Amino acid sequence: SRDLHIGDMAVVERAGDVIPYIVKAITDLRNGEEKKIIFPRNCPSCHSLLVKPEGEAIWRCVNPDCEAQQIQKLIFFVSKDAMDIDGFGKSIVEKFFELGWVRSFADIYKLDPDKIAQLEGFGATSASKLIQAIEASKSNPIHRLLHALSIHHVGAKVAKIISATVDSIFDLSQRTQEQLCDIPEIGPVVASNVVSYFTDAKNLAQLQE
Repeated sequence: SRDLHIGDMAVVERAGDVIPYIVKAITDLRNGEEKKIIFPRNCPSCHSLLVKPEGEAIWRCVNPDCEAQQIQKLIFFVSKDAMDIDGFGKSIVEKFFELGWVRSFADIYKLDPDKIAQLEGFGATSASKLIQAIEASKSNPIHRLLHALSIHHVGAKVAKIISATVDSIFDLSQRTQEQLCDIPEIGPVVASNVVSYFTDAKNLAQLQE
């Protein structure tokens, strides 16, 4: 709507005295070298059509089998902010994914320490420490697991609020959008995303696994 081009000079103001907000492009300063912004229509990883949800500014790939998303979700799952599996860094996730050892959250808990020990840069001690960290993550509270699932809009705070209302993460498969909206600070978008995740048979099967 602002007709912004790549290379434009623009007027920027501090919205709320904090956030940079682009007011408009200064069209009088254009010299003809500016380029129109052409948004991609397909995911660069899986080539599925991208979707721009109503009311959002971001185009998203909504293909659950997109390889790039699978890797990033696994990286987040083991990260300090999520399941906090010590020593399970980004490069290790990518290596295990490439080897076909880890393609789902459940696969993390099936890793073979003997196979890991044989990899370059590991060894028996390093493999044992990683397996111990994975085992320790099984004792994490529900809110860490819920946050680790990468459900859209379910951040750390929201995960804690929702988790405080259940005894098991599987209880969420029985909750309706209306019931979730009855929880203070939980809105319809978050509630809808949680219901969608926990009514998906594939997601529930992975959690059961």
